[in-house]
Amino acid sequence: MDFKKSFEEFLDRYPYDLWLTVTFGRAVGVDVARKRMKYFLKHLNKPRQVFYEKFIRLWVFFEKGLDSDNDVHIHSVISGIDSSKAALLEKECHKTFGKSMVTTGHGGVNPYLAEKYNSPALVDFDFWHINSALRG
Repeated sequence: MDFKKSFEEFLDRYPYDLWLTVTFGRAVGVDVARKRMKYFLKHLNKPRQVFYEKFIRLWVFFEKGLDSDNDVHIHSVISGIDSSKAALLEKECHKTFGKSMVTTGHGGVNPYLAEKYNSPALVDFDFWHINSALRG
């Protein structure tokens, strides 16, 4: 079995609700991208708009752009945010980061991420458990 297929099978063990891609309006490195994304997710819930109850779990992949290592974008699969909130989450991502896409999961996501895992453009990846700063 090849490496890509093995990683794809590994990802299949983690069901997810949403598929997220964030491209920052200004070029950022992986450390800044990581901090901004974690802060955004932790403070995503607002008094009038709750995206998730207590916590979410997600795989996050940081991929460098074509221009430089200081131009990363993020691919992520998120568990814990209902798929009906995809459009709202995308709107929040647009306001905070710039060009973003949020959709419900589909069969092409894990093969795509497995390909990224085996790519020289991958800068870093991680599994996060994010607790909401605002709880009901």
